[in-house]
Amino acid sequence: MKNMYGNKAKTIFKKLKQDGIVGAEGEIGFDLLGVTVSVSDKSAVGTLLQEWLGQWMTANKIYHRSHQNSQMPPDFFLSKSDEIDLL
Repeated sequence: MKNMYGNKAKTIFKKLKQDGIVGAEGEIGFDLLGVTVSVSDKSAVGTLLQEWLGQWMTANKIYHRSHQNSQMPPDFFLSKSDEIDLL
């Protein structure tokens, strides 16, 4: 069986650690009509982190593409293959 995650995911994890992701803090909020809330719902936070990671990979010139169906794994393909280098 092929290692579907591959070395590209390990490289991304290493780069995130170098950039200081471990121990980093952030806050997600939403403001509408002057009412601001802090977002803590796990599904909302997961979706926003996925969006952030895509932008982070783009900024770091890391090839990635999203699944056509956002409700299906994987979140990202790290190569042109649909079977290896999944994230």
